[in-house]
Amino acid sequence: MRYLLCLLLCLPLAVYAQVVAVENAKDCIFYLGVDNDIVMAASGMHNGSLVVATDNGIIMQHGFPNKKTGYCIYRPDHLGHATIYVKRKTKTGLVNILVKHYNVLPFPAPTPTLMNRMSGATIPYKEARLSIGLGAVVFGGGDYGCVSYRIDSFTITIIRKGEVELTRVIAKENGARFSDDSLVFKFLPTLQPGDHLIFSCISCESPARNGRLHLAPMEFTLVE
Repeated sequence: MRYLLCLLLCLPLAVYAQVVAVENAKDCIFYLGVDNDIVMAASGMHNGSLVVATDNGIIMQHGFPNKKTGYCIYRPDHLGHATIYVKRKTKTGLVNILVKHYNVLPFPAPTPTLMNRMSGATIPYKEARLSIGLGAVVFGGGDYGCVSYRIDSFTITIIRKGEVELTRVIAKENGARFSDDSLVFKFLPTLQPGDHLIFSCISCESPARNGRLHLAPMEFTLVE
């Protein structure tokens, strides 16, 4: 979870002068399609007296403003720019105490994997026999960690001694696995050293759920 700590000394509001702290994604950036954490705090007042709003997407308050943590989740709904407004509750209404601007960028494209290995790797054939399906992750996603995507469609081709032994398309909305195709599932226990596994037409849902992501093909060689 990456945080950028921004401090703003506000002009007096009534008889108060607050220091407002905004912790959020690095370099004033939010990402489309993932949960962006925001923590708000202001000196001289409870977090429960703060209201947070935006002009791009929604803020999942989950109990925020929380008097102890001031924690909420932000989900932008389009690329470009976003403004976060921090408002203070007063007897006469809401008063802005912080207005901050951010860039909204697409989350980095995922890398398809087989058994946590990227294309071009060798895999012991006995391990390959136990494989379940493909994965897709964003490696080195900073404090977002290793973000996983669910592959729901791909084509598998198994080549042995230069000949195509099997080609199948596997697709399933809630995640495609080898066991979803009976021929592939039965062939897996027969994999041998020297076999080549080729995966193409790999796709998954975009993190923003507004389209498909088509990922690069992969090829693996099985070894002892």
